[in-house]
Amino acid sequence: MNIRGVGESRSDAAAMLQQAGQQLSETYVLAEVLGVAECTILDVRRLIGRKGATVAAMEKASGASISFDPSVPPKMQVTGTAEAKARVLELVRADHDGREEDIMPLAVELHGTLIGVGGRTIKRLERDSGAQISFSSLPEPGMVVRGTADQRKSALSIASKLLESDVAEAVYIEKRNFGFLIGKEGRVIRDFERESGARVQVLTDSNRDEVIKLGLDVDALIADIPAGLDQAVVVIKGTEEQRKLAKELVLGAIEQEGSAQVGVTAEQREYLQSSNSLCLRELEQAHSVQFRFVRAPASQGIEAEAGQQGEVESFVECRGRTNNRAAAIDALRAVLDEKEESHEMAHAEFPLLSVRLVIGTKGQRVKQIEAQSGARVRFDTSEPVRAIIRGSDEARAKAWELLQAVESESQARVPCAP
Repeated sequence: MNIRGVGESRSDAAAMLQQAGQQLSETYVLAEVLGVAECTILDVRRLIGRKGATVAAMEKASGASISFDPSVPPKMQVTGTAEAKARVLELVRADHDGREEDIMPLAVELHGTLIGVGGRTIKRLERDSGAQISFSSLPEPGMVVRGTADQRKSALSIASKLLESDVAEAVYIEKRNFGFLIGKEGRVIRDFERESGARVQVLTDSNRDEVIKLGLDVDALIADIPAGLDQAVVVIKGTEEQRKLAKELVLGAIEQEGSAQVGVTAEQREYLQSSNSLCLRELEQAHSVQFRFVRAPASQGIEAEAGQQGEVESFVECRGRTNNRAAAIDALRAVLDEKEESHEMAHAEFPLLSVRLVIGTKGQRVKQIEAQSGARVRFDTSEPVRAIIRGSDEARAKAWELLQAVESESQARVPCAP
């Protein structure tokens, strides 16, 4: 490399180049550094350490900067002087030599037991033992434990105790509670699993194989249902503590479960059932309840509220836990108290194009208007084109103000008629 300039400048440039050369980055294949046939993401995790503690210690000890590429094959990039890079390689090899590997034979169907709901069990296992844990299915299924001798011993001991205490049991419930217990999109069951740490499943024809994998005889479970009783089976699998908590959650939810009905007019029912209304679905998801329409008045044991006297056409039945149900009913009342108004959109040569611009790509602009105003907005594209706004007085006024502003902006983009 040629350097041009006055003497002092050339010397400074040469010194800077020499220093930069000493700090060049170099990439190493991790398996080659460790002298093994293959490395996995587990090796990368081990070298990074919990919250980056291991790699941070290596950087401090060597003076180099270290980063990892977990793609196959895993690589390590080191930036620093030649001495710093050599020190990093020594530290990486020493770390590997001090952390050996044990494999505990474990059937594939039991891997989930030690992983736990949302990975909760394996995270606790790694935290309590200090070891790094993964699972393999080939050539022989098992749990792979890496760490110091004490860490591996601790991990294997904890895992064995977990497997011994992890069993499945069945709880029988009335079938009428079946849908409620699962919840909308399985939310109730997932809540039980998250709170307890146990696996919870309601036995159905579609999940028989999953229940069998939990170690239970499905046919025997069904045969144990007392004759003449319309019952379903809830399977709970976990440690004794996890099963106890999950069982309390299931039975407690059933005890609190009930129904309430709210009378609605024909117009209100039409709105709630319209393709443009997502409010019932949103309320179900927000409060973990289930709604359905019934024609008959409330049956015995079901709380009922009449709407406007003489105008009740049917009832909305809300089924769920006491607190969830009360909150959902309050939210439904608020929706039913909303009023609707329509406004003719400004006259334009191309009214449908104008509406499309107001709605925006994938409805983004009108969704923003709904979010800012709290009202629901839809359009009637028959002549003349109208905006139909539903909500409280304040929400409707705000939505119309925002719609007019967006429409005025959009009008400038609509081509003039020839």
